[in-house]
Amino acid sequence: MKKVCFDVDVVYDTKNALVCVILDDAFETNIHIAWLVSGGVAVFEYISENYPPASLFFFPSIKEYLEAIKKVDWIWNNISKERKQVLFALAKS
Repeated sequence: MKKVCFDVDVVYDTKNALVCVILDDAFETNIHIAWLVSGGVAVFEYISENYPPASLFFFPSIKEYLEAIKKVDWIWNNISKERKQVLFALAKS
């Protein structure tokens, strides 16, 4: 297992987020927030339909993160075109 350390202040709020998708309606709440941190991408998700509803996980590269979120419609379809361009540019570098 690889240990990953990052400054909690970086992931403290959404203004520093690489991606922030919050969907909240009368039936469910889905939250996906990702931060670019040293060594990869840290992700917090809350999906009210899941048990447990909250999780925190890590992708070792922006490429792996990008490939994963492209497969999740509720995330991918709610990211702006401009933000997707940023993600693709980061994945190429």
